[in-house]
Amino acid sequence: MAVQSQSRWQRAKVVEADYVADGVRRIVLEVERPEHAAPGTHVDVELRVHG
Repeated sequence: MAVQSQSRWQRAKVVEADYVADGVRRIVLEVERPEHAAPGTHVDVELRVHG
């Protein structure tokens, strides 16, 4: 099985953030151009925090 590696960086905003367990947080992002990702797809996220 061939591995596909594509970089498609997008901007997104956090629309929801909840604690779901001790030390675990669920974060929902809204992206500019949603794309389908197959189950098990690896997604890289770069987070820039402005304080």
